[in-house]
Amino acid sequence: MERIVPDDIGCNEDVVLDAGHLARQTFGDAALERELLVLFSGQSAALAARIVAGEAPERRMAAHTLKGSARAVGAWALAAAAAAVEAGDGGPERLEAELARAQAAIRDRLAQDAG
Repeated sequence: MERIVPDDIGCNEDVVLDAGHLARQTFGDAALERELLVLFSGQSAALAARIVAGEAPERRMAAHTLKGSARAVGAWALAAAAAAVEAGDGGPERLEAELARAQAAIRDRLAQDAG
């Protein structure tokens, strides 16, 4: 079966939160962007907890879900860390660090929009 979306979608894995990508995903709608970031923030924390505590099959499944969610909002560094866990090439330490960076970037972005 041919993959429609390749693993390497041309993202910069050093980028914590790609504001341009997020704006494209939300069609420039600031309210939708805020809603998406709030939902992603909660979902990503819950998935990371499952990855840290889970056995290998559950960890891979949660990492796959987190990878897709992170890509959707442009959290490229977190997506890369989740992809590494999914592939068995990375542990939860990097994922937890990238999650903390993403969460901080989201808080900053939401604070900017509120101010």
